[in-house]
Amino acid sequence: MYSISQSVVVHAPIEKVYRLVADTEKRLRLHPSWEVLRFKKLGDRKFRVRVKKESGETLEYILVVTELLREKITYREEKGDFDVEIVLEEVEEGVRLTHTERFSLPWEASEKTLKSMEDELKYWLEAIRHYCELRDNPLARTSRFIIDHFLLRLPPQQRRIVMLILILNAGILFLFILMFAGMKVASIILQRT
Repeated sequence: MYSISQSVVVHAPIEKVYRLVADTEKRLRLHPSWEVLRFKKLGDRKFRVRVKKESGETLEYILVVTELLREKITYREEKGDFDVEIVLEEVEEGVRLTHTERFSLPWEASEKTLKSMEDELKYWLEAIRHYCELRDNPLARTSRFIIDHFLLRLPPQQRRIVMLILILNAGILFLFILMFAGMKVASIILQRT
């Protein structure tokens, strides 16, 4: 059995972090390299999940939530291939979110493979952190709505493309405003001479 673990400090109240990590579907959709193809509730704490990895591999699991507390959430794959423990610990800066996975593989995993899995887990926790740290104002609520209803429904590659386009457009808008201000300053200077 292998084990990987990562932690991140989230600058948000524990209730807000708990609401997100307890929402299994949203938490899975925040994974940076998975596309959630199907998420179906099979009961109060049982879910059928089908995900597609960036490599193209499709995985299907039945997840069973075994513990759902404010400070700790645990779930396991029904066949016993893996189990996950998510611990929320209040710290001075906010909440320390620790995600630990124990799993078996049909092959012998190398150090490089395990390191890659830990890095992917770190990026996932960073996505969760950024989402939880959105403030509660009209702009953040709008951002959260767009993320929940549009971005998280896209495959990971398309999400990155959309984000790149948004960043490029913001840069173009900034340059346009800068150019307009420069032309205004130049016209004022030319009028005075």
